[in-house]
Amino acid sequence: TTPNNTTGTEYYAMMGTVHTLLAAGEAVIDIPGGRIYVWPRDPASVNDQISLCARQNGIDLQNQDHVVVEGFKIEKFCTAGLTDYWMGSGITDLYGTAADTVISNNEVTLLRAMAGNAAIQAGSLIQHNFIHECQSGSAIGVPAPHPVPAGYKVTLSGNTIQRIAGHGVWALGVTNCEIVGNTIDQIYSTHKNAIAVYEGWNGQTNGTTGSLNVLVAGNRVTNAPLLFSMEDSSNLTVMNNIFDGANTMAQVSDWGGMQGTLNLFNN
Repeated sequence: TTPNNTTGTEYYAMMGTVHTLLAAGEAVIDIPGGRIYVWPRDPASVNDQISLCARQNGIDLQNQDHVVVEGFKIEKFCTAGLTDYWMGSGITDLYGTAADTVISNNEVTLLRAMAGNAAIQAGSLIQHNFIHECQSGSAIGVPAPHPVPAGYKVTLSGNTIQRIAGHGVWALGVTNCEIVGNTIDQIYSTHKNAIAVYEGWNGQTNGTTGSLNVLVAGNRVTNAPLLFSMEDSSNLTVMNNIFDGANTMAQVSDWGGMQGTLNLFNN
């Protein structure tokens, strides 16, 4: 923030102070004091024990083809430190190396991923999952393999996303992607979007590649400072969505670099 700012136009964040513990379900880590302060939702369920998963990721699907992950509750995975950039996922296939994978009807919650990671970052078909109450990372990071396999397509359908500290759906450098019929609510963090279609890292060229051929349709998006954003991508259709954000600074944002066809209608 700007020193001596008195206009009330800037915001700041506080970490590690017990004074930010304001409601049930919250926790504070006091690093200098070596203590964790927890306000449990249900005190009777704690039984003097607080658990955390030993592994940094839940299910790793890298280079695993023809896999269905269905019906799990995945919780409490977290990154161990600031250098573990790709840790803290519930289900991961970081570079999109797995083919023909389905992520369906899972509940993913209480994760703490790094900002560049997501609770679910895997799957050719990602459907009917409930992702909620996760810190730092996004809810769904759409896999983006490079080079793109022949006939490749990824579909996100019927997922429910609530109270995520990162993006709701983060599509970076994806090809042939459908984001349809999802419900996204309460994405309040600074610089985060309920749905974002951007360019992303291409490990094949060691550069960035824009998203290509993306359909965003029939989603219900509420209570987010940025409901939908796009940048440096081609051939995007945004249709039949409900974008309803109270006091948001922008409903739909184009940050530049869009190419090819761009269709927005019936939203």
